[in-house]
Amino acid sequence: MASIVIGSAPAEGRRRSVSRLADTAAWSFWFAQQAKLFLAYLLFSDNPAAATLAGGVVSLGFASGVFVLTLVRGSTGTKISWPASARWILYFVLWSGTTLLWTQAASRMVALAYWALMALDLVVVFTLFRLGYPPRVAERSCQGFVWGSVAIASVAVLGGARLQDRPGLGAELLHPNFIGNQFALGALLAFCLAVHAWNRHRRRGEGWKWLALALLLLMALAGTLSKTAIAGFVLAFGVLVLRGRVGLRGGILLTVGVSLVFLLSFDAIRSNIDEYLQVQQAPDAEFTFTGRIPLWVQTLEMIHERPLMGHGFLSFRDRGPQLFSFRVTTAHNEWIHLWFSLGIVGVVLAAVIYGTLIVHLRRTARVPALSVPASAGTALLTYFLARGLMEASLTNLVFPLTLLVVILGWTASPTRAPASSSQTISNRSRQ
Repeated sequence: MASIVIGSAPAEGRRRSVSRLADTAAWSFWFAQQAKLFLAYLLFSDNPAAATLAGGVVSLGFASGVFVLTLVRGSTGTKISWPASARWILYFVLWSGTTLLWTQAASRMVALAYWALMALDLVVVFTLFRLGYPPRVAERSCQGFVWGSVAIASVAVLGGARLQDRPGLGAELLHPNFIGNQFALGALLAFCLAVHAWNRHRRRGEGWKWLALALLLLMALAGTLSKTAIAGFVLAFGVLVLRGRVGLRGGILLTVGVSLVFLLSFDAIRSNIDEYLQVQQAPDAEFTFTGRIPLWVQTLEMIHERPLMGHGFLSFRDRGPQLFSFRVTTAHNEWIHLWFSLGIVGVVLAAVIYGTLIVHLRRTARVPALSVPASAGTALLTYFLARGLMEASLTNLVFPLTLLVVILGWTASPTRAPASSSQTISNRSRQ
């Protein structure tokens, strides 16, 4: 049998090199996205502006590196057909930028900088998918996210239980709701990676590693006592167990393991729970559901002033109602916050993004090879829709657009195999 190889071996080696670099860059980018604010806290704990600037420098550094890699190495030639949600994400970002023309933020230049960094991070994520093999880039992105969450847990534990009460950046970044969200997401993605590894029989040993990290992050989540993060995690975990192809035995074992972790964690922090219930969960406390209602009522009254166009990108923290002893930067409800900032147009765009994502995940779940990534996407969507009822993002959707792109890339079928542009033709002849 004779074989004729068509294609350039150096070209194939170059594409493999690009794909490996894209994998490493994806892991590093998401690790940095998780850890950079907390590294900034360690360096600039009393200067939030400097910490934000440091985070922007990190994003610019990644964007520059990816741009240089694109110029020098090119792409692997792997393409994917992006779902409709990707197009609506771009429309949402463009509309957010358009509202800068009439934003009521204290500084239009600061608002422009926030918007530019959001757009820049999206460009980096899309470019990484173009440079590498999409399923692998998505998987490495999730891995970087999980390890970044572990880094956050390390900072929070080493910093002590009362860091969130210190003035400056620590009060915001180490707030239970903020770090609870990071731990819940990290634990969910670690569970998704474990299930993904177990469904690929050659990598079952790796699944136990991700399971261990998931349980570690669960203990950290329980320690935050963040109701929204814990409730959202429970709902999303239920979806993952029911739809993640873990089987009856696997589902029971995972459920029992998660329940034990929560029980043991809550028993260990019982004294903190008592204080939490007495102070932060008093009937008139700002952190309760009833404490948020006056904020929503006044925000809706202000929305009536500009219901269609909104008050502009990043406007809530400077223009929104301030009812409490601390600065309120969001409306603590995603849909009310979007309506205030981006008007009814922003609300419609967000609804279309979520709607098209639901349709895409339902279709993808029918493809056996993509059923686990689709289950991961459904679990994350469940988490963010639940969280969006009580929380909001300063500049983004509650479901971060960059993470949403990762899910879209993970659940989209590539149209070309990784680093394999050469073709082999076998001519069989009888001797």
